[in-house]
Amino acid sequence: MSVVVENMDVLIRKRGSFKAKVTHFEKYVANLENTYPDKIVSDRVAFLDLETRYERFSQVFDEFELVQNEIEESCDLASINSQYEEREIFNNAYFRLMAKAKSFLADDSVDNVKSSGRSVAGSVATQNTNISQNLVQDFKRVKLPTIEIRTFTGEYGKWLEFRDTYVSLIHENDALSDIQKFHYLRSFLAPKVLEVIASLGFTGTNYEAAWNLIYGCYNNNKILIQNHLRGLFTLDKIQEESPSVLRDLADNVDKHIRSLNALGEDTTNWDTLLIYLVSSKLDSMSLKKWESAKGEAKKSLLPDLTKFLRDRANFLESLEQAKPDKKSNSKFRAGMESKYNKQGSSRSFVATGQSCCYCKKEHFIQNCPDFVNLSVNERIQEAKKLRLCLNCLRAGHVLKDCRSIVCKICKFRHNVLLHINREKAAETTAAAATSSSTTEKEETVNCSFASHKNDGVLLSTAVVRVLGKNNKWVTARALLDPGSQSSFLSRSFVDKLSIPVTKVNINICGLNETESAVSGKVNVKVQSRINDFSLELSCFVIPLVTGSLPNFKVDSQNLNIPANVSLADPTFCTSGPVDMLIGADSFWDLLCVGQIKLGPNGPFLQKSKLGWIVSGKVARLNNLEGYNSLQFC
Repeated sequence: MSVVVENMDVLIRKRGSFKAKVTHFEKYVANLENTYPDKIVSDRVAFLDLETRYERFSQVFDEFELVQNEIEESCDLASINSQYEEREIFNNAYFRLMAKAKSFLADDSVDNVKSSGRSVAGSVATQNTNISQNLVQDFKRVKLPTIEIRTFTGEYGKWLEFRDTYVSLIHENDALSDIQKFHYLRSFLAPKVLEVIASLGFTGTNYEAAWNLIYGCYNNNKILIQNHLRGLFTLDKIQEESPSVLRDLADNVDKHIRSLNALGEDTTNWDTLLIYLVSSKLDSMSLKKWESAKGEAKKSLLPDLTKFLRDRANFLESLEQAKPDKKSNSKFRAGMESKYNKQGSSRSFVATGQSCCYCKKEHFIQNCPDFVNLSVNERIQEAKKLRLCLNCLRAGHVLKDCRSIVCKICKFRHNVLLHINREKAAETTAAAATSSSTTEKEETVNCSFASHKNDGVLLSTAVVRVLGKNNKWVTARALLDPGSQSSFLSRSFVDKLSIPVTKVNINICGLNETESAVSGKVNVKVQSRINDFSLELSCFVIPLVTGSLPNFKVDSQNLNIPANVSLADPTFCTSGPVDMLIGADSFWDLLCVGQIKLGPNGPFLQKSKLGWIVSGKVARLNNLEGYNSLQFC
């Protein structure tokens, strides 16, 4: 039996264990329905038992998703549809059970437990208010919003909020025993943070030690102050004025300043520095308005700037609301109602039958012969018309929220039926551009600009340093491409930097109008390795920038490169991975005056702030193994 089959058997057995958990929980919920037909669990022990089981069962879905994704990635195309059906059956059963269990934890049930004096939240309110028993009874008749403690994920920026809320509601509540406090503490910590107290047994005597470990690990004023200072100095620059962006900028500045003051950092005399810092992040129009607003005042204060930002946001918002709605026609309303109905049905927990949204027959769209017989571009257009997710071909959500697996061929976020074979597309385009054909086997790409079988083209590369976590510099190999509108970083290199990634939702269009979804963006500082030059880049994060460059062997001895030049990439002639791409947004800022032609048929040396770049046509010895194509970026 092959290793793949053995792994598949293991994964299917794991999936079976999750199905068994669903069956057990279904029996438990059925017993509750028989015992409490009015959906109110009046017994305190039974209510806490349900609450604990519900929390544990809520984790089953994520565990199932991991295993199911591995199964779908490992199975062949012939059985992929049956795996999709397995996923849908499990999802329907899981969410139906979650809805039933949650109905027992609704407000009416919780209020009933509170009124009986059996709710921990009631004990918290009683302990912290220090008022008479009669007043507490009157207070309980008032329905107040539930106080929620958000799960602490280990982010220092969220520590103060978690600490103050947890201490006031749980840690200083004498009505709770130590084992109850320990239970609450563990339930509010993410898996990463739980590792700090993993060595402690789950007993009441270990609660104080557990809390002290968490407190000592994250209540570090020095790190917290540095975190908020970093937040101020890394505020995103506004590219185009928008009410929401201006308001977010003001809120972020106020949040960091308040946190610094709470940590004992005196920011009284920081106004001039902060005003300069924040105003440098404004778009050109907002900056002009701010300079005009402050006028001839001798000194502006930070509250003046934040007030200006909020007033400006309110003004822009009022202008947007005053604009006529151009999409208020009947067709648009019908489309919005259809979308709303689809979203509403996707949130319900009722199992529905299979129905192809393309031909309306009883099968999934992946199995639809009419849909499969379309060309790839026609499938993409039809999927967009039907408002389907381009990753799983289902309605009810958008691409960025899809949790299904990615394309098995290129690993980008689209369905395998929507994958465009770039190599075939390039071959087709090249064949159309070439007027004659040949049967001789050559190592050249058959396209109109492949002039000779021994010619190759060196792309511009440079070795740079990129600032990562804890101010550590990491060496990267960059491709300089003025044909790209944006800059990019590979996912593996971002992991090396260990820097935060901002979520985005955009599509990148490449050759043959192929689109790839991008969900991450980072801001990095790039520095030359031969001088003090540096620049700030905003880069999109993608799985792979390009293949190894160059994709053919080069004899650097025949290029006659002058000995006194400092190359931007000393390894330009050695095939190696590319970590980042610097696009036209910064490419032209790198060039300097100075160019050398290396022979009549040789490449060019171009002077840049990163060193001398080697690029252009060269004679290649032979292709590297596995590389018999052009590189497109």
